[in-house]
Amino acid sequence: MIDVLVSLISAPGSPNRVNEDGWAIVQDPTPPGWVAAAVIDGASVRALLPSLRAYLDKQGAEECSPTVWATAIVRQAFYNAFTKQPPSPPFEALLAANRALRLASEGAPGMVELFEQLEQPLSRPLAEIFQPGSQPLAAELSRLFTELFPKQWGQLDSRYLRLALPVCVTSAVRLNCASGQFDFAHAGDTLVLKVTATGQVHRLSQDQVGPYDQKALDIAVQARHSNNRLTSVAQAIELTPAAREINRLNGVRHNYVDKAGQPRPTQGCGVVNGLDAIRAHIQTGTGSLSSGDRLYLMSDGFALPLSSPSEKPSSSLNESLSRWQDALLAGDVDALQEHLQEITEADASRNVFPRFKHRDDATALMILTL
Repeated sequence: MIDVLVSLISAPGSPNRVNEDGWAIVQDPTPPGWVAAAVIDGASVRALLPSLRAYLDKQGAEECSPTVWATAIVRQAFYNAFTKQPPSPPFEALLAANRALRLASEGAPGMVELFEQLEQPLSRPLAEIFQPGSQPLAAELSRLFTELFPKQWGQLDSRYLRLALPVCVTSAVRLNCASGQFDFAHAGDTLVLKVTATGQVHRLSQDQVGPYDQKALDIAVQARHSNNRLTSVAQAIELTPAAREINRLNGVRHNYVDKAGQPRPTQGCGVVNGLDAIRAHIQTGTGSLSSGDRLYLMSDGFALPLSSPSEKPSSSLNESLSRWQDALLAGDVDALQEHLQEITEADASRNVFPRFKHRDDATALMILTL
């Protein structure tokens, strides 16, 4: 039987905003001994219905964004799954979290109908759904979508209604302390990393979101290079509406289905948003830990130093990246956060690591085998 040490750090991207990340950790010493954990990263609702915002206000969540609310729902669902004996497998725990978020969301007016529309076997043009005299929900959605997408909404279909859903991405793991074996489940762009005692780093989880984000970021990068007045990617993102619009429309990739309603994992990404299509988009895997190995769960705020730079980093940025890598190998989560801040400040222009936010919320949970 192996002994483990669990370390955690979580910080908002800015001291002036609420941390939208969450986590769950359960250690059960009952033989064979288990550690089950999850890291959750709430994502912004791309098309927030006023009725959902009003519902949360009535629930006493007026100080809480729908993103923070969704993270809290998913976090509690993981705790419920992990406190079972034995803890639920991560795949089942993730499905339970998805169901919990749907049940909570359906408390808001019109959300039951929204989910029903999204799970119709065939997609329909939004213009057909938003006909004059339609139900209050359709009228509310029509006002929202025509405001957000004045040029495109006529070409969108009912699959885009998922942009109105609360959403999280997450990775979960369950470790058997008797055997050192673990299994994990993953949806989105959170990270599962294994760092061996000899210093080898293995990224076990796929970045399911990155390819779609990159398409929007490429537009901003191209705008920067083609416009002499734009000196940074950060500035280009702010002044290039097309990049932000594509990023918002990428929400259709969440638990993606084709026009016939069939899940297409290679064309989308897994997220927790209440849709049953998540089953096809969850990545699962297994592995083992030996003495001195570390298993990390991270939100994508910590993915930046693992990314490929688009420009040559400065010497100071390279030094910060090296210090971050050393902290990863040493299992020093406090130093990971410290050096991440150095990296984001050294790349405030976002030219080396193009990204939508200067600094994202960052959570790192580490399981060390002793």
